[in-house]
Order: sequence, then C-alpha cells, then structure tokens
Amino acid sequence: MKIQIVTPWKQKDAELLALEKKYIKRTPWQIEMREVKSLDAAELKGFVIALDERGQNLSTTELAQKLKDKPQVSFVIGEADGLSDAVRSRADLLLSFGKLTWPHKLVRVMLSEQIYRIWSVHNNHPYHRE
Repeated sequence: MKIQIVTPWKQKDAELLALEKKYIKRTPWQIEMREVKSLDAAELKGFVIALDERGQNLSTTELAQKLKDKPQVSFVIGEADGLSDAVRSRADLLLSFGKLTWPHKLVRVMLSEQIYRIWSVHNNHPYHRE
C-alpha cells in the first residue's frame, strides 16, 4: 500500500518528529509525508481520508477494514481552522480522532502510529490487541 500524509505545516519539534519517523520506519508500506503550503483537493490521490472533528469515530479495526485492498491512501490533516469545503468534498472518508481537540503536532504522531497499527491488523502482527 502507498500512503501519503498531507499536512499544511512542517513538524519542527525534534522529539515528535523522531516518534513519527519511528512508526513510519516500522511500517513496511511506502509512506510519504507531504508538507504543503496549501491543500489542493485536486492533488489528493487514491482513497482520501480527511481528519475532521465532525468525521466518523472508528475503531482501529474498523478503519483497517475500510483500508483493506486499497492500493493508495491519502490522509489529510487540516490547518488550525479546519479543512476547506473542496477537500472535505473530495474525501472518501471523514475521520475523527474523537471529540477531544488535539494539537496538530500530536495528530501527526498519532496518525503515524495508527498506520503502523493498521498494518499490524492487516498482517496479524501481535502489536495490536483487542
């Protein structure tokens, strides 16, 4: 599976960046972190998942099932004011990380970990436990 994580800012916190890279390195899938100045819905590829507070609150296994057999997935993290209507409309899935508000810096780490966890679900790896 090819995955791109599209985010409108650069991760500057070295400790959080190290955690992010730790999970990306563990995951055998091809993962690209795209730090862009503005989010363009037309540039998003494959099955698009937009992280949005109004999105579905899925379990890891539910999300893993939705991604099964998808050759390419784009995760989109919005800016502080959220996602544009164009990006939200382009998304195949609006996904929430719960009702709590999370700092953007942590969302990248959390998403990187969830991608690794989804890989572990797909491959019956013991990392994920139910």
